[in-house]
Amino acid sequence: MKYLAHANARIDRTIAAKRRLIALLEEHRGVTVAALVAAAGGERLRLKNIASIQMGLTLGKDYHGQELIERPYLRVANVQMGHVDTADVATILVPPAEASRCTLRVGDVLMTEGGDIDKLGRGTVWDARIDPCLHQNHIFAVRCRDSLVPEYLALWLQSPAVRDYFYLTAKKTTNLASTNSTTLGELPVALPPLGVQRSLVRQVGDACYPISDAIYKATREIALLQEFRTRLIADVVTGQVDVRGVAASLPDIDVTTAWGASDDLESDPGSDDLDDSPDAPDE
Repeated sequence: MKYLAHANARIDRTIAAKRRLIALLEEHRGVTVAALVAAAGGERLRLKNIASIQMGLTLGKDYHGQELIERPYLRVANVQMGHVDTADVATILVPPAEASRCTLRVGDVLMTEGGDIDKLGRGTVWDARIDPCLHQNHIFAVRCRDSLVPEYLALWLQSPAVRDYFYLTAKKTTNLASTNSTTLGELPVALPPLGVQRSLVRQVGDACYPISDAIYKATREIALLQEFRTRLIADVVTGQVDVRGVAASLPDIDVTTAWGASDDLESDPGSDDLDDSPDAPDE
């Protein structure tokens, strides 16, 4: 136990450092995106007039007696600002009609309904890497019409104007915030010509590629550290790795503190604790 406590503490410190790095990189990317998108110009239209908003499936429904099919589905934790994390994707059994209603299409802009206030409305374009794939009710799938480029909308969601909009309109609790489809539909979107939208997407892509690549690598390193921790615990507990000699030379450590830290570091605040809650009411 002493050896695992020391190993866990070191892994936690490394993960914490990488999370801080990711936060700084995301802040830098946000500043870069905001500077470019600010020059977009164009008429401002409500999102509901240039896109449709698809609602996701609600967990915990009773489908007793119905034919069910198994499908993967995205949770809030899977949708990050600028990318989708599919390292851990859950599956669910639902009727075919329900699956059809909540199936994602390539080009859908995924937006989160709730979570930390700074993450509310975070979005990215779905690339159909898992097909078919459903989405949970705390994720909106925004389907753009011909006048709106999905990748441009995903960038617009990172602009200060949008962050302010969600901050002002969100329903807030002590640690979390949420929105609903009606409020989302009223979101103002600057709509320049299609050529300008595509040009901005290319400019942002060129400017932010090194930052996004660094974020991806740091995120992947965190996942590998978590996998290593799981394997290490299994090997030590089952006796496949004998660490008694090493453990004897280690100083005492507060085991409760060492193991408790990982609970906060590995979770995405406001992600899984929303999965079983009811839909936010449309106002």
